Amino acid sequence: MVSPSKFPGDIWLNHRTGKPCDENGQCLPPNTPPTIPQRPSRSEWMPYRDCIEFETAELLYTKTQMLAGDINTLTELWRASFIKHGIDDAQIPFSDKDNLYRTIDATPIGGVPWDLFSLSYNGEVPQENAPPWMSQSFDVWYRSPQMIVHNILSNSDFKDNIDYVPYREFCANGKRKYKDFMSGNWAWKEANIIAEDQSTHGSTFVPIILGSDKTTVSVATGQNEYYPIYISIGNVHNSVCQAHQNALALLGFLSIPKISAILQDLKPAMTTPEVVRCADQHFQRVVYGIGPYIADYPEQALLACIVQGWCPRCTAAPNNLDGKAGWRSRLHTEALIKAFDRGILWDQYGLVADITPFTNNFPRVDIHKTLVPDLLHQVIKGTFKDHLLVKTHGRKQADEIMDDIDVQTFQAFLEFCYFVWCDSHDEDTLVLVQDVLSRFHRYHIIFQNVGVRQNGFSLPRQHSLVHYLMLIRIFGSPNGLCSSITESKHIKAVKEPWHCSSRFEALGQMLLVNQRLNKLAAARVDFTDWGMLSDHILNYANTILANHFDDADEESGPVSDVGVVSHVELAKCLQSGYPQRVKQLSAWINQSQLHEMIRQFLFDQLHRSLNDSEGSNVPLSCCPLFNSKIAVHHSAVAFFYAPSNPSGIGGMRRETIQACPSWRGGPSRYDCVFVEHDPTALAMQGLDVVRVHLFFSFVYDGIFYPCALIQWFSHIADHPDELTGLWMVQPDVNEEGYPALKIIHVDCILQAAHLLPIYGDCFMPRELSFSNSLDAFHAYYVNKFIDHHAFGIAS
Repeated sequence: MVSPSKFPGDIWLNHRTGKPCDENGQCLPPNTPPTIPQRPSRSEWMPYRDCIEFETAELLYTKTQMLAGDINTLTELWRASFIKHGIDDAQIPFSDKDNLYRTIDATPIGGVPWDLFSLSYNGEVPQENAPPWMSQSFDVWYRSPQMIVHNILSNSDFKDNIDYVPYREFCANGKRKYKDFMSGNWAWKEANIIAEDQSTHGSTFVPIILGSDKTTVSVATGQNEYYPIYISIGNVHNSVCQAHQNALALLGFLSIPKISAILQDLKPAMTTPEVVRCADQHFQRVVYGIGPYIADYPEQALLACIVQGWCPRCTAAPNNLDGKAGWRSRLHTEALIKAFDRGILWDQYGLVADITPFTNNFPRVDIHKTLVPDLLHQVIKGTFKDHLLVKTHGRKQADEIMDDIDVQTFQAFLEFCYFVWCDSHDEDTLVLVQDVLSRFHRYHIIFQNVGVRQNGFSLPRQHSLVHYLMLIRIFGSPNGLCSSITESKHIKAVKEPWHCSSRFEALGQMLLVNQRLNKLAAARVDFTDWGMLSDHILNYANTILANHFDDADEESGPVSDVGVVSHVELAKCLQSGYPQRVKQLSAWINQSQLHEMIRQFLFDQLHRSLNDSEGSNVPLSCCPLFNSKIAVHHSAVAFFYAPSNPSGIGGMRRETIQACPSWRGGPSRYDCVFVEHDPTALAMQGLDVVRVHLFFSFVYDGIFYPCALIQWFSHIADHPDELTGLWMVQPDVNEEGYPALKIIHVDCILQAAHLLPIYGDCFMPRELSFSNSLDAFHAYYVNKFIDHHAFGIAS
């Protein structure tokens, strides 16, 4: 259930749904604790002998994806080492690759088996020139959607991030708030329709979310295309989906569209509740319903059985998609099919009368109302790349004439993308979405006025923008219903298994790989849930992983909840080769004022609360003496709450900030960061941008001080640039023309900042690169479009 204490405003719950029951489906009295399954013995690692064997299997198969031959080589090295030291070689984790694979296959949980059905054409075949497909057989591989949904519902990792009840949330000002899927109007309405049948009272509505997209794996000899279909549920929070946890699962591979046949084992429980154990260990009587389908426009047209160029949600004409139109619906389509012949349906209504949507085989579902605009393919790629750039100016010229396109059009479009991707929306933010959308439509007329698109815009992907406001109210924030989630799943479910295959008849091998990965993932959840992975092996692995991240190639990414909104840590790895005394270090880094700045910093840390004067404004004789050893760090890691960015389940994200003389063996890199100077001011009015020249730390009077030597960037104006919507800053210099430097505590840092040069009229020199771009220009834009969190704080 949704707890009102989690939210600042009021929560209205749908009280006819989501009531826990016993294993026989009988509703339990309020506050009845769940029945906990019997805890296994700590030795019950079956089919693994112990924790080491499980961790080894996971390392070899999931994390490193070691090839079969390399596994055999590794086991031979293990055996040789054991024999050399007089240890029984039977104690090695696995004797060979086959032993590893058999052990994983024997894992009793998580492995939903693959099934197959084949179809072939049984109609009349022409005597001559018959199409090849008429004589072919098509295999559709799939897994039981019912078993997959049971696994998602029972995953204990989701117990704090799952809603069993549709709800309506209101801000403190009484305005409606939309966030996770169950906060939308559709889930509330569906639960009420289900509750019209009294036998379903107290049941939990589980919306089924589907997504599909063609993916291609390429080799030198050609391409192999696969059509995976994925399944999830609307009860899990958007943060879980964005964190790429196991809330999204591979359902099948489509050789032909037969989604209805795949979903048949869910159909009985779409009207009659079934009992399922859930993540909080309670049993629930669940009722399923087909919900949103995530797909790019061409596949949406196929699913909705409409003609390409028409909108799958409304009846707008293809030559004027943004004109007035009504809504498509199943009843409307069926009435049209009864009234008109196929030619009229195709030409005047955009309907393909020969086929019916798969949703017609299930209760309470209308395909036109479940198709959602997709931010990645339809908006970012479809509208921005294909429409505004490529189709407007031609693929060859698109990269060359960016300056000739009205900048305000792109500003409005990018702001629209970031606004709709926000983690949550209320009526005020929806007003902003409508405002930037109106500006986009007003500005992009320039393409028509200058003759680039004389007939205007009537493009299905771009037209989908007008439906976003309504769909946010219906389904909640769109960041939980985006093909970026299925795209990420492609890598694990299709591309990596394909590269591990023999490339010959690879699909069967890919299915087996996916099943083994699911078993290992389920085993980890199960062992962790029982506290069996809390010993020193896991702690050691986490410590190694944390140290690895300090200098890892992957500089940002999601993290688990760390309990605070934001904080910054210096890299644990200290850099050798630097002098440890301040006088020698000053000479080493060519900063003669370092000692003086450290003393002024200590004055600020020790006396600022008692004295309004900064250390830089008091006599140096009043500042503390300093002679401690100094440690130099080449990076720091910022942890901050950014639920709209790719983040962990709790919405936390990490980001590495570099300040090193040679990055990855190349030139230097000294990053810029946001520093907060006024927590009461809004956005950039309370922030400064600084550039980090050195991370270092020392202990003074028993207190550890993590520090940053920074250069200030001053705001050029007290408002953003009107043309771009971006704030402008310029680097501060002292009287001699050198960077104006200061030492700050790393607690002042929020996250990394990205600056864009404000270019002049001259051509850029060829030697200009990222390493010297922050020294080459007089002024810079603060790029709020670098990610969603920066958009929020730098607007």
